[in-house]
Amino acid sequence: MLPAKTQDALNALRESPERYYAALTPIKADEELTDETPTLVQIQRGLGATGARLAVSVALLELSEWFNVQKNLTDRQIAMIAEMIVEVHWDLSLNDIKGCFQKMMRTAKLYGKLDGSDILQWLDEYKQECMEAKRKRLEEEDKQFKPSDKPITYEEWCAKAPKEKNYLANGRFGKAQPTDEERDRKEAEFQRFRRNYLKSKGIEPK
Repeated sequence: MLPAKTQDALNALRESPERYYAALTPIKADEELTDETPTLVQIQRGLGATGARLAVSVALLELSEWFNVQKNLTDRQIAMIAEMIVEVHWDLSLNDIKGCFQKMMRTAKLYGKLDGSDILQWLDEYKQECMEAKRKRLEEEDKQFKPSDKPITYEEWCAKAPKEKNYLANGRFGKAQPTDEERDRKEAEFQRFRRNYLKSKGIEPK
């Protein structure tokens, strides 16, 4: 069962792909998904392969209308590219795709043509940015729990810490030190993310 908000998004997408895409908030590579942003694989499960390709085609059509180039995308090319995107980038959401495409609308310099290789390369680069952002988030989380190399006593810390951060003095507790199992889980999460991405690119993870 999908989360209720995800199912609501699928219902809106089924009703009008164009209206759904127009209302989407584009997200950046360093922003995490929520249960309101179904991925392409969830869209395919909920609406079928045709529904997923149609949703991506709406994004591609907006992209092709933006770039006023001599050799633009044909309807047949849009259909083929949409199929490839659903197959290869199944873990992206339409919010991701819209964010990636809008970034390229602002920055890409095309020389008379727009084709599938350009678009797939943009999404590949976006995925790499996602992986790097995910790695940095995990590293920052680990730093929060890393023992200090200059430990002080509780009394010394109390003398310097703002009252609102003194959890013990206020009868509240901050984050607990993670267990070895929690650290292993975080590492496994990142490695699973990395393997899925590499496999989507046809690369066998080492």
